[in-house]
Amino acid sequence: HWLNRAYAEADYTPVNGRLAWGVKADHETDKYLDPTLGAGLDLYREDFGFNVGYMIQPKTKAYVSYTRTIIHYTVNPVLGPDNNNKSHTVAAGVAGQLAPKITGHVEVGETYRAYDSAIQGQPLIYRSPVVTTNLTYTPDKYTDVILTVSRLYQQSIDANNAFYYSNNAVLDLKHRFPRKFSAGIDLAVGRDQYVNSQTFLTTVGYRRDDLYQGGIWVEYDIQQWLSTGLAYAYSERDSTFSGQFNYQDCRVTWNAALKF
Repeated sequence: HWLNRAYAEADYTPVNGRLAWGVKADHETDKYLDPTLGAGLDLYREDFGFNVGYMIQPKTKAYVSYTRTIIHYTVNPVLGPDNNNKSHTVAAGVAGQLAPKITGHVEVGETYRAYDSAIQGQPLIYRSPVVTTNLTYTPDKYTDVILTVSRLYQQSIDANNAFYYSNNAVLDLKHRFPRKFSAGIDLAVGRDQYVNSQTFLTTVGYRRDDLYQGGIWVEYDIQQWLSTGLAYAYSERDSTFSGQFNYQDCRVTWNAALKF
């Protein structure tokens, strides 16, 4: 899977004033090496948006935002709709220093998505609440506790579902020890909800996948610009279509990183 992305963002925060603003643009191209996956998931995506905010505290901004999204599939399907779509997302949130030891942002909104063509019997237009929240709690200079919560649209290769709702909560704990060591624990739960009924073998119904993940890692800084580490991760998926989509996976990885 090849992923090419170009992203630009500009934000203005006044030194003495209250009104703040920002703009962003994002272009992403996905190309799968497997032609079967590529037939359903090769695409480009473009996002353009802006936000306007008010500084309720020197380091805290309340804002409203708008994002326009265009998703175009680069492989024309032999059968069925092409799943090309356009979206409007309007949201409101708070970002910056949210409490003495908490930074990040909390954002909720709604997405209006219109498809160029639809699966037979299904609507062209969908509306759904969306959430993107990331909070970092720093009890001391050595420790970070990061909570991420999201509800988003995700593209699907399923013939009966152009997308599914992806709901996730992730908790990361990081601590920096003496002698150049760092370690952490990662925990995540999620639920993928498909909107249209499906048939697999003798099972008919609405697919729902429950996702679980946990892991630990340790990293050593050889130099300021060079580090190495070891990680273990366990992941599991429990689906209402258990015979087709359930899995359990254990993975041990070693890494080395250059930092500039």
